[in-house]
Amino acid sequence: MKFYIDNMLTLFAEQHIKGSMIEIGTGPTIYSLMVPSLHCDSIVCCDFTKANREELQKWLDKKDDAFNWHPYIEYLASINGKRSAGEIEENIRSKITANLACNVRRQDVIEGKEDQYDVVFSSLCIEAATRTIPDYLRCLENVCRLVKPDGFLVIYVVTGQSFYKIGNAKHMSAPIDTASILTKLKELRFKVLITSSLPIDDLDFSDMNGIAFIGAQYCCAQS
Repeated sequence: MKFYIDNMLTLFAEQHIKGSMIEIGTGPTIYSLMVPSLHCDSIVCCDFTKANREELQKWLDKKDDAFNWHPYIEYLASINGKRSAGEIEENIRSKITANLACNVRRQDVIEGKEDQYDVVFSSLCIEAATRTIPDYLRCLENVCRLVKPDGFLVIYVVTGQSFYKIGNAKHMSAPIDTASILTKLKELRFKVLITSSLPIDDLDFSDMNGIAFIGAQYCCAQS
């Protein structure tokens, strides 16, 4: 989580990112929303899986059986130095305006909606929804359609992973690499602002070779 938070803090501060944000594939978690909530005016969360959306909603509604994210938020508070963990937690809740269904395999990722956003963020999502690199890149293009002109795309991705395990269940995944993503973003007229990678290997539950963080800006004019 430190790798992710440190890169998000750098990107959002250096590029003065603000405005509206959507996260594609929020999952049942809120750690990915901590930094954006300090900068963005509104955040739309979405996920393909109903169970994940329901788990997030429990946290939003402060249900007794919701996961306790406070210890994770405390790490950000220790870095931020301006707000307490409790203030950051309530700020996240106040910024979330919707908890929607999505499907990265559709051109209209959010069915029936054509909204675009200042920031589009996807974390550990597209690779899990696809099986091959070409399939990943097609779905990435779908996600990129949500970015406003001059807006930002932020991707946090597992690289080189063809499978991962949850318990005894084995799931297939697109073994995407950073170079393929950067080539596709250039094709779609995005200017890459930051790339950072963290090598990871020798895991029992995955054959990943690392994780990567990529930040890019959509430049409409052809260079």
